[in-house]
Amino acid sequence: MRLLVLAGAGLAIPDAVITSIELGADQATPWLADLLYGQTTARTTDQPRRTLRLQGGGAVDVPATMHFVEHVTPLALSDLLRLDPRLVGIVGVVELPEGLSLICDPSELVGHGEPVQ
Repeated sequence: MRLLVLAGAGLAIPDAVITSIELGADQATPWLADLLYGQTTARTTDQPRRTLRLQGGGAVDVPATMHFVEHVTPLALSDLLRLDPRLVGIVGVVELPEGLSLICDPSELVGHGEPVQ
């Protein structure tokens, strides 16, 4: 599995759900952390960010500092955690040199730019 790791965020995204990575210029694109954690986090217009365009439509903004890791094997989430509605979009966990990261599938959180209800 190949993952895009968002530095300092504790999140990794499977590259298979990403169609492109663009400069984050549209303030209307939802911030991934807001969708995941159900809150609005402070972000300034000068904060470096990127927009991830997702397979099937939709997009999310993420921190600009990121890197890819190749050939990682995710750790499975327990069935109990999979049932927790607060973890929608979290599909696994991976151990990286910088520590544990949650594997997030943002396409489960957005539908053509709108949060899933």
